[in-house]
Amino acid sequence: PIPCVPWQSQTSGHGACKGLCLWVQALHTYDRVVRVVKPMQESLAEAKKTVAEAMAKLAIKKEELAKITKLLENLNTQYSAAVKKMTELKEQVDECSKKLVRAEKLIGGLGGEQISWALKSKKLGKDFENIVGDIVIASGVIAYLGILHPRRTERKTNL
Repeated sequence: PIPCVPWQSQTSGHGACKGLCLWVQALHTYDRVVRVVKPMQESLAEAKKTVAEAMAKLAIKKEELAKITKLLENLNTQYSAAVKKMTELKEQVDECSKKLVRAEKLIGGLGGEQISWALKSKKLGKDFENIVGDIVIASGVIAYLGILHPRRTERKTNL
């Protein structure tokens, strides 16, 4: 309250004076409050402006983060595909290595067979030289033994 105006003691007949005193007292209180609140309001407005700027920067950073996250997901997908392909290729390399070892063994084994086949071929060549004589002898044996009884044939061929 304003010390120069004792309005509380003015209870009768001076209603206008009392109203005027209350109004002056309210203006005085308002002035004190405004002096305290005005800097706070200015600080609040500045803080709101700072927050708005920070939110704008945050939105930009969120967009950048979303782009980077999407890029990272794409890279992870590509990495997973590359790892899978690498695993498949390693399996193919192992399988080809095993096949190569088996093929070398097979070729090595067939190399030994080449010698065997060459020997058989030479023997067959010699057999072809003697085939006419062998046929003549076989025909003679069949003609001679054909008319005999099987018991006698058995005895004649066991010479």
